Amino acid sequence: LPIWQRTDESWDIGRTWLEYGLTDKLDFRAGITPWNIRTETLKDPTGQDSRTRSGVGNVMLGGKWSLLDNDSGPNPLSVVGTIILPTASERLVRHNNLEGGLGVQYERQLPLRLQIRANSSFTLSKSDRGCWNSCFNNRLVVYRELPYIANLSAYGGINTGVSTSPREPVNAEFLTGVIYQLNHNVELSAGSTFGVNGNAYDFGP
Repeated sequence: LPIWQRTDESWDIGRTWLEYGLTDKLDFRAGITPWNIRTETLKDPTGQDSRTRSGVGNVMLGGKWSLLDNDSGPNPLSVVGTIILPTASERLVRHNNLEGGLGVQYERQLPLRLQIRANSSFTLSKSDRGCWNSCFNNRLVVYRELPYIANLSAYGGINTGVSTSPREPVNAEFLTGVIYQLNHNVELSAGSTFGVNGNAYDFGP
């Protein structure tokens, strides 16, 4: 039998998150990817077939409730809820299903200009077969302010995902990069992810 190889490349252009404080403890969030470009390549011993599709991505809505401190506090703890609306162009996705979940976020300031951010969440999604699956995600990232350049920090961490579906293996990826804080409300980031196993992308700049 011929051995098929599949390569999937996806670019998110201008992914944007907006956050608005409804109260001192409750924030509303909305996110969208204005443009997504996806290229799929199928290859077998006789040749290969490649196709590229593009369009608007999904809309993400959610809220964050601060349980301890807030974003400006030394050790904020919050609960986050997110709903992903299937607004993406049909040619970009294999199925248009509603997704949603809850998560917990925690940050802690440490000596030596270090900061730890931990996220733990679960997401419910509907599969192509019509059944509901859940995925548990965990992320741990360490940040450190860099010397000589004000408001610039480097970070490194790991992100893992475990699905209840027997067809989905555990996947994990390393992430690293830098963040520059323009002011209290705006920050710029540049970084990459490196897949370790499972369905994680091999490389994500």
